[in-house]
Amino acid sequence: YSFCTLLPPSANKLSRRMAAHAPVQTSIPITGHSATKYDMLIKTIIVGDSSVGKSSLLYRYSEDLWNPTYVATIGVDFKVEMFERDGKIIKMQLWDTAGHERFKSITQSYYRGTNSVVVVFDVTNRDTFEHVERWVSDVRARAATETPIVILGNKCDLEAQRQVPREEAEAFAARNKCNYFETSARQDVGVREAFDSVTRQCVEHRVHQITNNKKRVVVPKAHEIPAQNADNSFCAKAARFFGL
Repeated sequence: YSFCTLLPPSANKLSRRMAAHAPVQTSIPITGHSATKYDMLIKTIIVGDSSVGKSSLLYRYSEDLWNPTYVATIGVDFKVEMFERDGKIIKMQLWDTAGHERFKSITQSYYRGTNSVVVVFDVTNRDTFEHVERWVSDVRARAATETPIVILGNKCDLEAQRQVPREEAEAFAARNKCNYFETSARQDVGVREAFDSVTRQCVEHRVHQITNNKKRVVVPKAHEIPAQNADNSFCAKAARFFGL
């Protein structure tokens, strides 16, 4: 699979200039299964201020590589991962959003239908941490109820430049009932652990949605069917007579 970029019309020229720098992405093959076959589709989006390392984290997770030539995301990119869990094939869409304010309306449209949200900030830039509360509020306002949120403090390898103490970020995450991880896309610190947690919460949220939807499907008894739509066969009439 390759990154797919969804752009506003005004970004066409810039997108062509960026095309030469876009990394080629491939999905993880699953033995014995076609890439088009899956049992469950889950979706997560990655949000946060510009330049906090969202694309680098996704590239590290999906390709296990560090790309120092990354340029700012325009619009929305996505990556597809296929994996097996409890005997089921899971197709996971990972949406990488632009952090710049002018793309905010595009980013917000992707909250609908998501099964988890990753909010990223830069531990060496306090402003990006201060904005996490706004991102979390945005998710809570626009995504489905109880959508899990995972907060990532990226660039933790730059300890000498740290502006956000780990304890403070952990306390904020706890108050907002979010999991918190510190990561470094450059040094590959905590990335796999963080995204494994995201994947697990995504699957749990999707299973919960499916279970709730099944519970809402109520098959009416024969005597509850409106007369104009009722089955007038002998068996149906008998069922209504006996209250079955």
